[in-house]
Amino acid sequence: MVRPARRRRVKAVGLFDSGGLSEARLLKLLSRLGEGDWELMCHPGLGPGTVPEDPAWRYDWEAELAALCSPRVREVLRKREITLVSYRALAA
Repeated sequence: MVRPARRRRVKAVGLFDSGGLSEARLLKLLSRLGEGDWELMCHPGLGPGTVPEDPAWRYDWEAELAALCSPRVREVLRKREITLVSYRALAA
């Protein structure tokens, strides 16, 4: 019998900031993280900021990218020894 791979659960932050994760909000979330692995819900990138299936829904991919690349955020990550990885890498 083959058993399915066991999935590890991790705590998550950022869900309620989806599409609007600013530098200030990201810094606040990072300051509250406890020990262990966490999933940061964000979708950084470049784009027009709309979802083709729902043009009325706006998503600020570029702001989330800017927040993640911010020197202030990078410094907090370094000081707290937080490493950003993909969800796939977290599962490995």
